Amino acid sequence: MELAESKLFSGEIESEMYTVELNDGKGNRFFHDVKKLPIIGDDGIPEMILSVATDITEIHSKNRELNESLENLQMARDQLLEQEKWAAIGAFVAGIAHDVNTPLGSSITINSHAKKNT
Repeated sequence: MELAESKLFSGEIESEMYTVELNDGKGNRFFHDVKKLPIIGDDGIPEMILSVATDITEIHSKNRELNESLENLQMARDQLLEQEKWAAIGAFVAGIAHDVNTPLGSSITINSHAKKNT
């Protein structure tokens, strides 16, 4: 961060923004977005750096929940597509079996009836 601050003072960069994860030692995690801006003096030279931190812990938590929900939805979609595929294959096979079985059954019936009558 010191390198970035020296670049802020030199005017190489106009601002810097990053996210910080903090831990209170009790297992609680907090997230803050930090933005640093140089404060320019009357002579046009940066005199100090203003740092502004915004607590984004709740946003970070909601994003994590949304990502988990999205993963669950994607898995459910994949399972549904797999089930639909197998249902379509089952219907196709049943249709072929019916198409093969009907003439075959008729032929056997006709053949056995012909044997009785001869």
